[in-house]
Amino acid sequence: MVSMLSLSTGTIQVDNTTQENFVGIIDDMLSINNEGSWAEVDEHNENKNSASAAGSLLTTVETFGTAVAKSLDTGESVNLVKDNIVIQIKNTNESSIAFIPNGTTAGSGIDFSLAENDLDNVTFTAALYKTMGTLLQNTRSSSGFTSEVLALSINGQDTSNLSSPVTLTFDTDILMQQNNLMGQTTVDCVFWNDIRGWLSEGCSWVNDTCRCTHLTNFAVIISPVPASDAYVLRIISFVGCILSVLSTVTTIVVYIKLWRYLKSDRSRLLLNLCAALTIAYVLFLVGIDQTEDNTVCTIMAALLHYFFLATFCLMLAEGIQLLISVTFVFHAESKLKWLLLIGWGIPLVIVGVTVGITYDNGYHANDYCWLSLSNGVIYSFVGPAVCIIMVNVIVIFCVMKALFSSKFIATKTEKQKIFAGVRSVTVLLPVLGVTWLFGIISVNNDLIVFQYMFAVTNSLQGFFIFLFYCVFNVSVRRALEKKMKRFEFRTQTSKTGSRIQMMKTKSTDSGKMKGSLMNLHDLLQTREEL
Repeated sequence: MVSMLSLSTGTIQVDNTTQENFVGIIDDMLSINNEGSWAEVDEHNENKNSASAAGSLLTTVETFGTAVAKSLDTGESVNLVKDNIVIQIKNTNESSIAFIPNGTTAGSGIDFSLAENDLDNVTFTAALYKTMGTLLQNTRSSSGFTSEVLALSINGQDTSNLSSPVTLTFDTDILMQQNNLMGQTTVDCVFWNDIRGWLSEGCSWVNDTCRCTHLTNFAVIISPVPASDAYVLRIISFVGCILSVLSTVTTIVVYIKLWRYLKSDRSRLLLNLCAALTIAYVLFLVGIDQTEDNTVCTIMAALLHYFFLATFCLMLAEGIQLLISVTFVFHAESKLKWLLLIGWGIPLVIVGVTVGITYDNGYHANDYCWLSLSNGVIYSFVGPAVCIIMVNVIVIFCVMKALFSSKFIATKTEKQKIFAGVRSVTVLLPVLGVTWLFGIISVNNDLIVFQYMFAVTNSLQGFFIFLFYCVFNVSVRRALEKKMKRFEFRTQTSKTGSRIQMMKTKSTDSGKMKGSLMNLHDLLQTREEL
């Protein structure tokens, strides 16, 4: 029947009655009750490389739309609404095409801007297939759930490589509710190929919309992240954060205990960096899932935004401090207060402005209390972080050039300290930068391997700081040696003092005994005289 309709569409009388009859037949065929029949037809199809039965139906509807469009005048449209299908066929000279099946901006729809040379009486056919996703052969989404299908074709034009992408909106919330998808999910924007099934070439999922560079039949496939992966990722993040908190706290304790030998502006900046990371990790552990209350979740997201951004700004402050150490060797005035203002003040301004602009427009994501990807809020963190990394790379280059090109440093010890600082910043910058690069990739492209890499590297930042600023830091090791020698000296001094005191005590006791004997002798002599 599908083949007959396809062949006869070119000569069919497309009056209102014919249109209603045709779409009525298509609507009946798309009933979910016929799913078994569609599968049976495909199963008995001997040519496995031919189009599926449901795929042929898509072609039939497109051909029907082309035939109807021939009789439309400019500005005239045909709207056919049934239970399982909604079709709009229109002749337009407007600069854009908008297909909203539900009559409102909510739910599924198509938005496409025409090129300037295509504005003369363009005819198009747009359709919404509510059940087609479950009827089509679907080898790619065996573990996922396919949405309703949106289709758009422009008559008489090559739409295989668009200069401006078509934007498609799908009601993913309804799809998730219908299939009880409550945990982590991945979303793929796909189009139908009669031979290969669902493909994603030329399509991407951006800001909760599907964007494609060609026109055809589109859908989205939502797949749940396997429970094992979600569980393992959660365990990795939890264990890594605990380890990082212990590491940053240990670093703080080590520097406080050795403060006599490590006291410097650079050490003060490090303590601030460890404090920022410690608070950020604790907030992450206790607040990332507090999505029940919007206000609480917004506060948690803002605090995480602030403290993680502060870690980058404090790294910038440390880079500036290194540059000052090299450029102004004999400077007397400390710049610490200005560096701390950079470390804690800039994040406060960025977070305050971002929250003020986007508080009512999705500051945080729906599934967790972190910055939303749907409206670009995440870039209020990524943008400054990338800029700071670039600035610090330039700073490191300038510092290394100065160290190797002149002999301005008076002592070898000072030069070693600067080298140690450069090494620490050089090693930590890629750690901090690559970490969040993994995070962006893992969220935008839904690649599980990057989710694992992000969970490992991000949760272990504090541990890396402990390694590079304590374990592998020459200044800390030397300070510890001095501390141990001082302790040994005090112990030996204490023992020597105890021995001297014992000797004094014995000498005093001997004198007292001698005096007592002399007094006894005098007493006896007095008695004899009496």
